[in-house]
Amino acid sequence: MSSTPYMMIIILRSSSVCYLNVRSLRNKAIYVLDYDVSRIIDVLALPETWLVTDKDQLTINKLVPGGYKFNHIPRKRSRRGGGIGILYKSTDFYGE
Repeated sequence: MSSTPYMMIIILRSSSVCYLNVRSLRNKAIYVLDYDVSRIIDVLALPETWLVTDKDQLTINKLVPGGYKFNHIPRKRSRRGGGIGILYKSTDFYGE
């Protein structure tokens, strides 16, 4: 990744939760996916995604592996920055 994001991993009982400030997910989706899959993270919180609902579906599709779901709230204004997302294992938390 071009910048050094802030990262924190918390392991709760048998689940792992990670916080990763990506500062634009658009150019880092593949790296985040590789990181998530290689460490078997159950929940990955992603602040500063910089995603825009109608323009970034391709980025979201690259990010979400099988067995995971991704929800996000984009920044409401047209300014750069903002937005928050959460990538989580759908089978562990909701019994799907």
